[in-house]
Amino acid sequence: MQNIKVKILLVLIAGTHETSKRYAEELKEVGFRAKGYGVLEIKPIIAEASLKQLENINFDFLIFTSKNAVRLLLKSSSQSFKRKMMLSQIYAIGEETKKELEQHGLNNITAPTKESSKGLLEELRKKSMKGKVVGVFHSLKVNRELINGLRDLGASVHSYPLYDIIVNEEETISLLKTLYQNPLAAIIFLARTAFHALISIDAQITSILRSRLVIALGENVSEALKRHGIPHYIPQKPRISSIIALLKELI
Repeated sequence: MQNIKVKILLVLIAGTHETSKRYAEELKEVGFRAKGYGVLEIKPIIAEASLKQLENINFDFLIFTSKNAVRLLLKSSSQSFKRKMMLSQIYAIGEETKKELEQHGLNNITAPTKESSKGLLEELRKKSMKGKVVGVFHSLKVNRELINGLRDLGASVHSYPLYDIIVNEEETISLLKTLYQNPLAAIIFLARTAFHALISIDAQITSILRSRLVIALGENVSEALKRHGIPHYIPQKPRISSIIALLKELI
């Protein structure tokens, strides 16, 4: 989309409670009027039996799709598996995922330049993955493109869903009301599930969004918006600094 200056009085952020509120505070610090909505909640679904199996598998690669996956695994796994992680090559999708791993003392981490499942697959295609044992730690609603793509490369993939993402209806309804009441409000979707949360409660919101400034944080969000014909912008990187830079260009 061509960048055209628009008048915006309020920036809304839709995501999990923690991230949307933090992004709103950071936007306020640089002069934007912003409000975060925790339309998504993280519900742990860790299977103890699966965690015990980790002890018996020698992984070549470990892949974490989010910081939530990192937190939940390291909170629940044994010390012996944490030591084992030091011997595996770790891939982190997204800068925040990488930072979460580093905060737990792990340094053998690679983050794909293109911060998405598609970007990771592009990098792994350069390696010989045939016969490699890969553990993927993710949400229940993982993008199957990653799992299927790894198997297509010949890897032996062990998939570990650690949490589900559920809709907080109260927060979602509150966000919908704010959108309807503020015609000069922009909205940032931090995850495609945040967009799905809105349309699951009010399918007509798509017509409103087509006339608003909409920002998609990452390729997966962008693809979901495209399917509904919603024009949008994508920051250069899926992080707050790039969002701020884009907003300053547009507003």
